[in-house]
Amino acid sequence: MRKIIKLAGASLVAIAATSAVQAHAEGEDAPIIVTATRVEQSIQDVPVSITAYSGEELQNRGIQTVVDLARQTPGLSIGQSTGEGGIPLISIRGVSLQDYSDINESPSAVYINEFYKAALFGLDNQLFDMERVEVLRGPQGTLFGRNATGGVIQYVAAKPSSDFTGYAEIAGGEYGLFRAEGAVGGQLTDGVQARISYLHKQTSGYNTNLFAGRPNGNDMNVEAVRAQLRLEPSPNFSADLFFQYAENRSDGNMFTHISVVLDPATGLAVENPGGTDSTGYKDPTPNDPWDVNVDAATYLITKQYTGIGRLNWKISDEITLTSITGYEASHKDMLVDSDATPKFVRESQFHPDAEEFSQEIRIAGDHGAFRWLAGGYYFHYDVAGTQASRGTSYVSSNYKPMDYAVSTESYALFGNLSVDVAPTVSVEGGLRYTHDKKTLDFYIPFTFIYNSNGTSAGFGSFDFSEATVGDLSKIQGGNLSFTGRVNWKPNSDTLVYAGVSRGYKGGTFNLGLFALPLVQDYPVKPERLTSYEVGLKLDMLPSVRLNASAFYYDYKDYQAYLYDSTINGSQIFNADATVYGFETELLTRPFEGFTLSASASYLHAMVKDVEDKKGNVEDRRMALSPRLTLGALARYAFTAPWGGELALQGDVLYKSMQYFDVLNSPALREPEYALINGQISWKSADDHWKLAVRMDNVANKFYRNYVYDFSSNRYVQGMTGKPRMLSGSVTYRW
Repeated sequence: MRKIIKLAGASLVAIAATSAVQAHAEGEDAPIIVTATRVEQSIQDVPVSITAYSGEELQNRGIQTVVDLARQTPGLSIGQSTGEGGIPLISIRGVSLQDYSDINESPSAVYINEFYKAALFGLDNQLFDMERVEVLRGPQGTLFGRNATGGVIQYVAAKPSSDFTGYAEIAGGEYGLFRAEGAVGGQLTDGVQARISYLHKQTSGYNTNLFAGRPNGNDMNVEAVRAQLRLEPSPNFSADLFFQYAENRSDGNMFTHISVVLDPATGLAVENPGGTDSTGYKDPTPNDPWDVNVDAATYLITKQYTGIGRLNWKISDEITLTSITGYEASHKDMLVDSDATPKFVRESQFHPDAEEFSQEIRIAGDHGAFRWLAGGYYFHYDVAGTQASRGTSYVSSNYKPMDYAVSTESYALFGNLSVDVAPTVSVEGGLRYTHDKKTLDFYIPFTFIYNSNGTSAGFGSFDFSEATVGDLSKIQGGNLSFTGRVNWKPNSDTLVYAGVSRGYKGGTFNLGLFALPLVQDYPVKPERLTSYEVGLKLDMLPSVRLNASAFYYDYKDYQAYLYDSTINGSQIFNADATVYGFETELLTRPFEGFTLSASASYLHAMVKDVEDKKGNVEDRRMALSPRLTLGALARYAFTAPWGGELALQGDVLYKSMQYFDVLNSPALREPEYALINGQISWKSADDHWKLAVRMDNVANKFYRNYVYDFSSNRYVQGMTGKPRMLSGSVTYRW
């Protein structure tokens, strides 16, 4: 398969390099058209808090992954649980799930071409050949296929068209960066259009490993190919077929190691840099804060096959029927050094296989003052695999893996109605009924065993199945979600909206590497979020645009996550929470060629009545929820003395302090930081060629994307963000 992909990619780049067809560039003031409400609308006409980026904006801003996306998007944060290509912990307005277990689904739904992607280990997407990316904040459900309490990230790939178009790009840079990507497409015959896209990206890793003979940490070797076919046998009917294969092979997903001591009053971890952990390992004095010292032969391999079929039938001028059928198969092999030291203390392996099938059918109509949509959604998701851990203190030689299988089946009926009640006022409402059923079976041949009161009983095997635990192995039930909103549009440049909505996320199970002390803690109840929101979208002048929203969340049974090595791993538990805040985005072009965009997000996200390790109960901040996030981007484009367009660009991101755990442990606290990025680019007068030089993290600011709590062993381990990186690219478009 890899040879086929490389051959396809080489052919694609060759075609791009030899083509000379005139490109037609979109004007810089053209509005972004989005499908946040399942119909095409200007982003300024959508009564939803949404940020969208066109394909050109993604390239100009250096957004290539979902992690990069969070750098520019208010209200969005990403934690990397296992580094490049691993599980991205998506947090929208503080709503997230930090559990690294491969059986879970994110509370923020991710879609590609309207197909919901369930597998967590397939969400660290490399963004290539994109038409646009949309980030919707707040609960979704009456319009989108799968329920989501946090929000939606929707990727829309560049589609086939009747024009022969495409591009080829070659990039290189520090840390062994090499990227080759491109696409080619056009009309094959009357009513038949196609497009093929390809990506290859590799790096040598930005965490220098001090252990001799082992590779550096957080390298990447990604290849992906996408093929699309559009059939339009008549003006009223179209069929879109989508296939994508993506593969990542990495040698190192490595953590930094920091010794800690326990606060006697709370039992929480406090950093003790240069100290010694419980194994006798003393923190080294690194040459660089990105240095790691890991002896394990770590690796991460992921593969995904995605197929989507979309049928669109315009029954009449007012009614359209749409069907979206999707299938995805995902596979992962991973080994991590769980102690993050040059000593063999603990290693962990994960080997899941996942299969997903979904079917959505919806019918939409537009009749005068009424716009309506109704549909049904079916979703089936199976995850099965093995995972294991071994360490010098509890397994002397071979891994003894846990075998597990989780099956999810869900169906939903949904509808949405919008009515113009006055020339400038409309009201809308939506309902969704969802029924979920999830089952879990697993067997651990070697684990810690507990008495019924949670005290340790030594080692043994543990079987969790319907035969042994009965209804604890099943979670099922129905839930009703809703949306109600009033929209006021006094003129074409102003939109004010206010509404209430309720989102729902199905229950899940705890599945750590070891048995939990209490068997009744395995099932986790569904969560329910009620959102109250007001928003404003305003085009004040031809060159000034302001969008703002404020919200309040009443959160019931939030699926909070705790990694606690004193109970041998991770645990999700239900707790109530309260969240409120605001986001604002400003775009202005004060004079020709100069663009300034800025964003701000304030977030107050608190989980109620959380008990620490010494029994102290208090409200605590949600993980991955910085109080204040600020962003700004300035771009100045002007005619170069030698012709074409020269552009200077800089952007900055500021995040205030945040925690990586619900206990708010001092050692899992990330201080405030700011990242500065810069880019210089030149584009030819005919828009064919583009040259760019980019530097990310100009100030070489050290920061962490995530931290795990191993304080029972007197250390924590962290996943670092990227250091300063210089890169350059050459792009040809036609």
